[in-house]
This record gives sequence, structure tokens and C-alpha cells, in this order.
Amino acid sequence: MNSGGDSLLDPADSLVPVSSDLATMSISETLNASNTPAGVEENKSELPQTVMPAPKPAPPKKVSRKVELKPGHSLTHWVNRSKSGEDMTNKVGLSETRVITLQEVAKHNQESDCWMAIRGKVYNITKYLDYHPGGVDILMKEAGKEATALFDKNHRWVNIERLLASCQIGVLKTMTLAI
Repeated sequence: MNSGGDSLLDPADSLVPVSSDLATMSISETLNASNTPAGVEENKSELPQTVMPAPKPAPPKKVSRKVELKPGHSLTHWVNRSKSGEDMTNKVGLSETRVITLQEVAKHNQESDCWMAIRGKVYNITKYLDYHPGGVDILMKEAGKEATALFDKNHRWVNIERLLASCQIGVLKTMTLAI
């Protein structure tokens, strides 16, 4: 509906005319076309070279040190066992006040009798060894030692006081320096 005699623009009028050479070229020829006049060989060695920086290597994938646990040795199984009333201290007895020296902890460094100090508390982890997702071997490297640094490096988010509450046998005696 043209009320004022205005002519409507035809969309075809707004198209840019294409040269006949380009119109007959294939897509690959069009992409490879250069501005070099016909008969003149292009010297590509004189063209400025753009050096792209090498892509950054992907960060290394974190290797999981988890091991396959024996059937019935998941975290859920440990929680259930530790709350069952079973003595998890191997007859040492639970204690939040017994003071234990690092020398005493060092005597318990075997799979059959394994103590470890973490964050100032001493745990008899003998019954926990088979439940550790990283396996027994990694725990045995710190058996009979103060293991807070290694624990915090790998498990800082774990609530150790809750996880091993039934295994706590005392607190680690700290050294005091006389001034």
C-alpha cells in the first residue's frame, strides 16, 4: 500500500554488483585469490611473517592415588564400624587427656600397631588402615610420626577429629622452651 506515490525500495537494488571474474570462480579459487597481477609471480618470502606464540601446554592432570579397597571397606563402612561400639584403639583406650610423647608414637609404626599424630592429637589408626582411600602404603610412610603437614597437604578439608574420633588415644606432648 503506497499512499504517497513513494516507490518502495526493491531489495535487489541494494545488492552490490559482483565482477564477472569472481562470479565464475569456485569457492576454493575465491579463497585463494590474491591481489597479484596476472603473470607476476608472488614472492612470499618477502611478505612479513607473523609468528604465533606456541599454545600453552595443558596443565598436568592430577593423578589420583586412590586404590581399590577391599569389599566392605568404604567410608560408609568405616563410619558404621567406628560408631558400632567396637574398641578402635586396640585396647589402648580412648582418651582426650592422656599426654603422649612423640618418642612413644614412634614405637608404633607397624601395620599391626600403627599410631599417628595429627593436629596435636594421637590416633591409633591400626583398624582404619584398610579403609584409607589412598591405601595402606601411604599411611605407613607416616606411621609413628607427626603427620599434620602431609595430612593438610592432601586432606585439609577432611574433619579428622570426627573421622578418627573413635581412634583417638591422647594428645601429643608439645615441647616448651625455657627462656
